[in-house]
Amino acid sequence: PPSPPPSPPSPPPDPKYGAHYGEVAMVSLGTYKVVLLALANIPAGTVYTITDQNYQGGMAFSASSYERTYEYVVPAGGLKAGTLVDVDTTVSGKGIYVGSNGDVVYLFKTVPGAPEPQFVHVWTSNPTAGDFGIIPEGPAAAGVVTTTTQRFAHYTGFTKKGTRMELLADITRAGAWAEGEAAASGYSVTVTDTSRTAGPGGTGTTPSP
Repeated sequence: PPSPPPSPPSPPPDPKYGAHYGEVAMVSLGTYKVVLLALANIPAGTVYTITDQNYQGGMAFSASSYERTYEYVVPAGGLKAGTLVDVDTTVSGKGIYVGSNGDVVYLFKTVPGAPEPQFVHVWTSNPTAGDFGIIPEGPAAAGVVTTTTQRFAHYTGFTKKGTRMELLADITRAGAWAEGEAAASGYSVTVTDTSRTAGPGGTGTTPSP
């Protein structure tokens, strides 16, 4: 029988995102809740920041009483590729919340010495309806940004199986998303290239104006 087609090649390295992009993806966004999918093996203690503040460039994010920042710390034992996690971003009664006029939610790591956040995944909703700040660009950005038209939305690849790059290509496809939030228990995703480990670093941070 013919050999299966090769996996899509990784984009060329990029100093802003190359070691980190696509190691984790957001697969559901709802009222203060986000579901994360590990697309690589993630060491314990790695810190990911989730925020809906507008990115302004450098390490700067806008300050708004309506927008929140949440830090998710990978628990002891780490996360194996394919693991799904329900993250409740509620702090003091408020959390990450997708605005009715569209919004952007950034998932990133802060790495010492890096001039900008190391964007891992960015989700944008209805991007023509407002000012969302800067959306990452560069060689890795095509595998980083998901743009949908839904407000609260979830990825519909519940039983998907593939390499990190194959799954990421589907997660960043607008047609793979549907209205409404979902929970980690509703998914069953298999990452076939389980030897990949997340890029180094990931320290706590609070986006500042």
